[in-house]
Amino acid sequence: MAQRTKKIDEDKQLIEQQAKDLMALDKVKSRFFTNISHELRTPLTLILGPLSYLLDHPDALNEPTVLQKLSTMQRNGKNLLTLIEEILDLSKLEAQKVALDEQPTVLQPYLQRIFSAFESQASYQAIDYQIHYKAPTGLVVLLDQNKTEKIINNLLSNALKFTPKEGRVHMEVVAPNGAIQLTVQ
Repeated sequence: MAQRTKKIDEDKQLIEQQAKDLMALDKVKSRFFTNISHELRTPLTLILGPLSYLLDHPDALNEPTVLQKLSTMQRNGKNLLTLIEEILDLSKLEAQKVALDEQPTVLQPYLQRIFSAFESQASYQAIDYQIHYKAPTGLVVLLDQNKTEKIINNLLSNALKFTPKEGRVHMEVVAPNGAIQLTVQ
């Protein structure tokens, strides 16, 4: 009888532990979907912002910046597609085989391209939007461009999202003592 009671207690403890593990897994899953939603929202916003501007201002279709706006929309559509492909490739995350794809990158034009993608959104919100690049021109750094772009996109997207109309968003890049410091304010 004591052995049977012991077995029941062990089974009960096992079930309680499995319930705790399931709740922890559910929290991880919820956090994952929150993060993925944020990642998808950024390029979608960068597509819809210029599109809304062009649709709200049909006379703007003759402006010289239309091609730039369409190019920005296309680039962000491709970013959105890349994010969706990453979601579908979850096996890498599960296998813990996410690796960096470091490439030599000329920093100033790389950052300017990312920064420029948000210009129409900032303009639409009448935000003073500026980049201050104070690092050496032609500086080449080794970085994973896709992962770094996601981080900077999130910083800029959040800054624009939480800045009131006619507010200010500035990105500054400095290179003190051989390190690179990027600040979004």
